[in-house]
Amino acid sequence: MDQQTKQLLIEHFKKVPSDVRELVLSDILAEDIQSISSEYGLTDKQRDALQSEVRLILLGITELEHFTENIRAELEADSKTASDIVVAVDTHIFSLVRESLNSIHGYTSTKEAPSGMRERGIKPPAPLRVRSEVTGSDPVAASILGENRRPGAQSDPYREPIDEE
Repeated sequence: MDQQTKQLLIEHFKKVPSDVRELVLSDILAEDIQSISSEYGLTDKQRDALQSEVRLILLGITELEHFTENIRAELEADSKTASDIVVAVDTHIFSLVRESLNSIHGYTSTKEAPSGMRERGIKPPAPLRVRSEVTGSDPVAASILGENRRPGAQSDPYREPIDEE
């Protein structure tokens, strides 16, 4: 890694929220990457590429919308495998720092926590997110951002309705 690249990584690292910095440096990240790599039969080279791509997303260097395509290209995987790996990364890694990750990538909350929840120490439910500017139509990125369905997708007839008050 050349000096310019190191400097860029350091600058981005200093700018991200503390929970993201802790995750980037933690054993949890390495363990989860190893687990996902084992699950999908990735080679050591592919595992290292996956770890690099995840860190680039966490540091805000790579846009979230390009994550699936980057994984497909870097791991030389088919689209379905790349999408499955991205979903696994979202479930095991990105979910740990969801709020900060949304902030890093310019996503905003559309729903505030009910009043009094924070004062009582109750963690509010995860809000829906919207992209402040629309860039790309990656369905996996959309699921990572909290969108439940693709546009035009039919609802599940077996799913129970949610009572909204």
